[in-house]
Amino acid sequence: MAIEWEFEQSGPHDPGWIVIDEVVGQWIALLPIAVGATLSGTPPTRLWPGILAAFLLFRLFDIWKPWLVGHADRRGDAIGVMLDDIWAGVFAACGLTALAALAHFGLVS
Repeated sequence: MAIEWEFEQSGPHDPGWIVIDEVVGQWIALLPIAVGATLSGTPPTRLWPGILAAFLLFRLFDIWKPWLVGHADRRGDAIGVMLDDIWAGVFAACGLTALAALAHFGLVS
């Protein structure tokens, strides 16, 4: 595995050249957009505010590293490299779903 090899070469940190963890986390964050667009028959590009919010929420949780995100990041191994972005994506997807619910009830515009 490339991440394990990188750890052996340079020590335990999140290697900058490995981005699959970021891609997976962003996909998870965008999942509510994909589901919402599919269920409503709306082109995903019409949901651009949600796409932007998913990206911003994912980056927020990936940088801030609250709770499970930080715990996974502190593992210092290949699983932790993937897991912190997976958790950040899950948190972003939950936040995005909450924002969408608030928007549909007219509480945010």
